[in-house]
This record gives sequence, C-alpha cells and structure tokens, in this order.
Amino acid sequence: MGCCGSAERTKREWRPLEDRSCTDLPWFLLFTVFCVGMGSICGFTIVTGGAARLLFGYDSYGNTCGRRNERIEGMQLSGLDHTDRKFVFFLDPCNIDIVQRKIKSMALCVSLCPTEELKTYQDLKRFAMMNGKLIT
Repeated sequence: MGCCGSAERTKREWRPLEDRSCTDLPWFLLFTVFCVGMGSICGFTIVTGGAARLLFGYDSYGNTCGRRNERIEGMQLSGLDHTDRKFVFFLDPCNIDIVQRKIKSMALCVSLCPTEELKTYQDLKRFAMMNGKLIT
C-alpha cells in the first residue's frame, strides 16, 4: 500500500550481496590466539595452585589462608595448617611501597577480623587476649 491510502504498491526486493566473503579473518585468528593464550594462563594457574592464593589471600610467610600448606624451605613459619583461618589481616595496611607496588606490612591469616581499629601494639595484644585468638 502506498502513501496516504494510494493503491499503488511498491515491491521491495531485498537480496543479499552476491560477492560476500569473510573480511575479518585476520582479526578472527588474532582473537582465537588471544583466547587460547588466556585459557592457557588460566589453566596453568589453576593447576599450579596460584588461583587459591588470589581467592583466599596469603600471609607474609607464604601460607595460603583457608588451606593446609606445604613447607617452603628457608621460611620459618611456612607449612602451617590454616584451614580455620580464612582471612588476611595486615598489621599496618597504610605502609605501602609505591615504587615496588607492595604493601610492606606484615600479613597474617586470621579466623576473624577485628571490628575496631588497632592503632598500637597494645591494641593488637588486647584484641588477641580478649577474644582468645592467636593472631599468628
């Protein structure tokens, strides 16, 4: 039906282009290589156990929180059983090394994070005594 009630019909003919070809083949190959590379990196991390360190965190001695750990040679307090300690507690989280992009604070695995701010060593000691928890 035409415009404004006109009886004239215009027939539209739509047909795909005759010369169709894949124009994005190089980008498809690059994307495929990228996906295979990312899958390999992800698989390697899961197989070697590094993914658990990202999910649960780790302390300053190389122990992954929330897991039973293996002993690391040269680290005195490594290889501890932290299945009941699932959280990471930083003693001084504001002590940041900007050049190395690391937190220079001591990190420990704890079963429960403190609810109040611990500013001094005495506050830390009082938190451990009152709650009956060992922080290390």
